[in-house]
Amino acid sequence: MNKKGSIHFSEEERSTLLSLILQGKNREEIAKQLNKSKASITYELKENRVLKENNKSRNSCGRQKDCEVQYLCENCFNGFCKFCSFKKCNLNCDKYSLEPKCKRVTRFPLTCNGCQEFKTCKMNKLIYEPTEAHKKSQNKLIKSRSHYQFSAIEIAKINAFAEPLIKSGIAPEIIVNQINNDENMPKISLTTFYRFINERAFSFVNIDLKRKVRYRPRKKSQKAIIIKNLNFKIGRYYENFLAEITENPNKNIRELDTVEGTKGTSAIMTLLQRRTNLMLFFKITSICSDQINWVFDRIKRFIGTDIFKSTFEIILTDNGKEFVCPEIIESNVFTGERLIKLFFCEPRHSEQKGKIEKNHEHLREIIPKGICMDNVTQDQLNLVSLHVNSYPRKLLNMESPLKVSLLTTNKKVLLLNRLENTLPINKIILKPELLKNFEN
Repeated sequence: MNKKGSIHFSEEERSTLLSLILQGKNREEIAKQLNKSKASITYELKENRVLKENNKSRNSCGRQKDCEVQYLCENCFNGFCKFCSFKKCNLNCDKYSLEPKCKRVTRFPLTCNGCQEFKTCKMNKLIYEPTEAHKKSQNKLIKSRSHYQFSAIEIAKINAFAEPLIKSGIAPEIIVNQINNDENMPKISLTTFYRFINERAFSFVNIDLKRKVRYRPRKKSQKAIIIKNLNFKIGRYYENFLAEITENPNKNIRELDTVEGTKGTSAIMTLLQRRTNLMLFFKITSICSDQINWVFDRIKRFIGTDIFKSTFEIILTDNGKEFVCPEIIESNVFTGERLIKLFFCEPRHSEQKGKIEKNHEHLREIIPKGICMDNVTQDQLNLVSLHVNSYPRKLLNMESPLKVSLLTTNKKVLLLNRLENTLPINKIILKPELLKNFEN
C-alpha cells in the first residue's frame, strides 16, 4: 500500500471505474474516488482495454475517419481508400491500423465507453469491460509469479547478506553478483532485488542506496584562469594524443587530475590507468605546478625511471594551471631524457578523460565536496585507495581494479599507495565513516 492506495484493482473497483467513466468523470475525480494515483488509472485502462473490430464497416482500418489516402490500388474507383470495400487493399497502406485514431482513445478516458457517437461510429472500438479486464489482469499476475518463489527464510538470508554491504556503500548490482556467485545463497535478479527494496521486503530502503539519492545541483563554476603563453602545449594537444594512441594502441594510458577540498586548502592528485581502472591518490598541500612536480619526482625516485617509463607511457590531463610544466613531469630532471608523453584535453572537454572523472565519484563518497583536506594524511589516502580499488566494476566483469592490477602491474607501482591485497566485498566501506574509524 502506498499513500494513494494499492496499484492493483479488484473486480469491484474495475466496475466502479467503468461506471465513473460513463458518468463523464475526469481522471482526477476517478483517482480520488478510487483512492488510486492518476497514473494507475491510466495504466489500468491502457493495459486492459480490448479492441473490438467493426465487421459491418466496409473498411477494417481503425483510422478511416480522418484518412485522406487515395488510389492505393487498381480496385479503388471511388478515390478515397476509406470507402473501399476490398479489405485486402488495407495491406497496401503503411498507415493502416486496427486501433482507432480518435481523441477519445488517445486521451482520457482512453476508451470508447460512454462516447455519444458509439452506435453511429464505423471505426473499430477500444472497449473497457470490468470482468474481462479482471481476468486479463489476474492471468498476467499469475504468469509473472510463475517463476521461482522466495520463501521468508530466503528473503531473510539475502537481507542478512546485503544489509551490511548496502550500509557500506556497495551498489546493488555488485551485491547481486556476489549473491549469485555464492553456492549457499538463493539466486536473485537485479530487478527482483530492487523490487524487494521497493516493497519493503528488506530492512534497508531506497534512501540507503547511494544512487537513489539525487546529487545537489552543481554550482556555476567560476571563470577559469587564462594562461596566455601556451607554447608548452605544442605537440601535446588532444589531436596529438589521438594520433599517438592510434599509432601505439598497446601503450599504457593514464589519466591525471586533481581533486579540491575547501578552496585554498590541501588537495589530492589522482592517476588512473584506463585499462584496469586502478586509481592512485597522492596528497598535495595546494593545487599548483610545484606540488604536482614534487609528486612525480617522488614517484620516479620510488619506482625508478625504467618502471616509470614503461608504466606511465602516456598521460592525459586537463588544462589546469597546475599542469603548466609538462616537461618536468615527462623527463628525467638529471639527464633531460624524455621518459613519457603528456597530453592535454581540449578546453572545457573534461569528458575526454571521462574514466577518471567517473571514478572520482567513489572518492567523493568517502571525502565529500567541501571537506577541508588539510588533516587528511597520505596514510589515510592509501586506505581510501585500498577500498576504492577493491570495489568490483561491471566493466571488469565484476572483478576489482586491484585484483586485475595485481596480475598486470609492477608491484612497486601498487606500493605507491601500499596496495598489496584486495579486500573482500564485506570489508569495503565507501562512506565517510571509513576515515572516522581510521587508526594510525
